[in-house]
Amino acid sequence: MANKMKLDNATTALVLTVIGCVLFIMPGIALKTLIRLIGILLVLVGGLRLAGLYKEGDLAAADKKQTCFAVCSTVAGAAIMLFPKLLVTLFPILAGVFILLHGITELKKAFDARKRGASGWQSALIIAVITVASGILILINPVSTTKALVRIIGAILIWCGLTGLWTKTKTEF
Repeated sequence: MANKMKLDNATTALVLTVIGCVLFIMPGIALKTLIRLIGILLVLVGGLRLAGLYKEGDLAAADKKQTCFAVCSTVAGAAIMLFPKLLVTLFPILAGVFILLHGITELKKAFDARKRGASGWQSALIIAVITVASGILILINPVSTTKALVRIIGAILIWCGLTGLWTKTKTEF
């Protein structure tokens, strides 16, 4: 049992390191592949659910929510598989808009705090400005921002894998 656990720990560390390297070296390809896998999963889930509803009998009599979920899942999965680059580009744009709007809201709160004479409004203002700048940065170059984030995730996975291997070698008797 202890040997199996040691092997599992080493295997996990190696897998994390390899996945981290792939994400770090090829962020665009890795992200598109991940998105395609999500699309395949959605098509499978939706298709299997539709098949199950069809097998149960009259598809029209099936629960409308289940049928809608199955159809939407299948269509969304197919769209994701066919247009992964669109999703790669669209996600950071939506995230950038959300972050920018959040930052603007925080700016208003910081100025309101200043009007009320609240302490710490300067810190709130600095944080809000950083948030607005982050949103703008993402919107200026969404694809590079996404690739940078994937690289950061890859670097963290490499760190986790290598430190896991190092810890394993240093803690064995």
